[in-house]
Amino acid sequence: MNKKRSLPSLSSKLTLWFAAFALGLTVVTAVLVEDAATEALQAKTGASLGDLARHSTRELDSSLRERYNDIRILAMRPDVVDSSAPPAARQRVLEELQSVYRHYAWIGVTDARGKVIAATGGVLAGTDASARSWWSNAQKGKHLGDVHDALQLASKLPYRSGEPWRFVDISFPYYDAAGRFGGVVCAHMSWEWAHEIDEAIFEPNREHGQVDSIIVRADGLVLLGPEKLQGQVLATPSLQDARAGKSAYRVERWPDGKDYVVGISRSGPVASEPGLNWTVLVRQDAGEAFAPIKNIRRRVLWSGLPFVLVASLIGWLSARRITRPLAKLAESARHVRLGREHVILPCVLGYREIEEMTKSLQAMVRNGEKQRANLLALNSTLESRVRERTEALALSESRLRTIADGMPALIAYVDCDLRYKFCNRIYEDWFGKSSADVMGHTIKEVLGAELFALIADRLDIALRGETVMFEQRRPHKGGVQFIKIAYIPERDTSGAVTGLYIMAHDISEMKHIQLNLERDVLHDALTGLPNRQALMLELDRIEVRARRHKNSYAVLFLDVDRFKDINDNHGHGAGDEALIGFAKRLKGAVRESDLVARLGGDEFVVLVGDLDASADCITAVAEKILLALRDPIAIQGMPVILSTSIGIAIPCHEREPAAEILRRADQAMYEAKAAGRNTIRLSRTAALSVV
Repeated sequence: MNKKRSLPSLSSKLTLWFAAFALGLTVVTAVLVEDAATEALQAKTGASLGDLARHSTRELDSSLRERYNDIRILAMRPDVVDSSAPPAARQRVLEELQSVYRHYAWIGVTDARGKVIAATGGVLAGTDASARSWWSNAQKGKHLGDVHDALQLASKLPYRSGEPWRFVDISFPYYDAAGRFGGVVCAHMSWEWAHEIDEAIFEPNREHGQVDSIIVRADGLVLLGPEKLQGQVLATPSLQDARAGKSAYRVERWPDGKDYVVGISRSGPVASEPGLNWTVLVRQDAGEAFAPIKNIRRRVLWSGLPFVLVASLIGWLSARRITRPLAKLAESARHVRLGREHVILPCVLGYREIEEMTKSLQAMVRNGEKQRANLLALNSTLESRVRERTEALALSESRLRTIADGMPALIAYVDCDLRYKFCNRIYEDWFGKSSADVMGHTIKEVLGAELFALIADRLDIALRGETVMFEQRRPHKGGVQFIKIAYIPERDTSGAVTGLYIMAHDISEMKHIQLNLERDVLHDALTGLPNRQALMLELDRIEVRARRHKNSYAVLFLDVDRFKDINDNHGHGAGDEALIGFAKRLKGAVRESDLVARLGGDEFVVLVGDLDASADCITAVAEKILLALRDPIAIQGMPVILSTSIGIAIPCHEREPAAEILRRADQAMYEAKAAGRNTIRLSRTAALSVV
């Protein structure tokens, strides 16, 4: 008897089996959920950090490219590089550029010996810069200098607390009208520029967790990042991936012993130069990034605990039901299910276990009614909360509308069908359409088919998940408006693009300044004719056109005869009038398609294209120029007859450099002068043949 009582009962065994099964199922479920969530979260976090790294490098490259073009154009401006320009006038031009972009800490111009002859604020003016790396690198064609300290310059600049002055150099050589090296134009750009880009990109993302952005030089030196890393040399696997051209993400352990999720991107070339080869690493502590996984595991385990308890209870009840006839209990349960009875009747002839099960089922019915009542109350509470949240959302949307309408930029959001879901008031200012005329309509319906065709390709790229930025011009209020536009994809939790954010800024003022600068660079200030720079650009184009159309072209080099006598006898004012009159006669004697340029002083060049294989053709053009100069030109009220000596050169072969053709034409011009002036000479090595 005692031995029988010591044996475990069937109900106990069933209860243990059910509990073990439920516990095992809960643990397996937690492990599977954790693995799947870890993999998905790692991919999502890595892709997000990679996108941030690529966004950062695009912004750095774009900004550096704009500054590169600024200094390249500045080095071609006559009022900066002309040796006769006063230093004060040069300084004003440099300070105008500095005022446009505040991160230009210093801009200066040197002469051919390296002496600083003009600089912003007069800083370092008169000092010798020939020993500086930027001065020698500019002459070697290396126009960009990596981040460095400049103690002499920093001591002259305003004091700043915190991080000391550091600079990025951009320098270009310049040449005089005869093509001789004249000096170097250099700008020191404050490294605060990179800090500003970093803050603009990463500060909003740090609201959702600590994200570190790190800019690494080509040799591995940390230029920007957490304070403990700045100035250190990194050799992480992610940096090696960047050098190998891989732009993605990885999870790795850093020297501080912590694991990080790291997004990787490498800067690109600037114009024709390979750039500074910076690497941008965006990292987040893996523990922080994967913290939600631990929460999921705990929630699964805790939510599985009631399941284990319920499974144990079911096993216990099942064991009792198996040991007794269940017919009466099942019948009573059926009556309850059909609504005929509300209480399960006890089985008089049954065992105690059946009676206990009956009581348990009765309690479950009562608890079900209570839970139903609780659910109704909970539903009422939830409905009230939904109404409150809806009202709060409407208020938030109203605030967002107020902020967006106050921004001096066009802001909108469209879905994947390019249908507007949000727009600010700028649409009414730019396109004359109210919010009601835009919302719910497609971009094509709002902008028109013609304008939509110009941006359709870029919209397709953005819908494929790539951020697109570009500039566009359009007629606006009787003039031309220049706009910088950005399409930024929005993604759902799976990474699929669900719509586009659209932002556009009016950059007309900056663009007009740029166009005026380019015109000043390519035209002679006195005659309005193209200058040497414009001539060399046109020579390259006409050479390509000649090879394509299987014809030839010619270079006529002209020098005004006895021009020095006019200057000496009548003054430089008369000389300027003579040059202007000569330029007009010369322009009128050739075709509109031919280029007339002034190289400097009294030297001019005529570039004649679309020639056949006859030398008579180009000789006729030169004779026409001599004929046009026979009539006197009025200079200070007096008639003066001008003449010119003309040297002609025609390409000897299709690969002859433009500079060589120009040199031969110049040599032929001196031969014409030696022959008595007011005459024509062909280059002795010229062979008029189809190029």
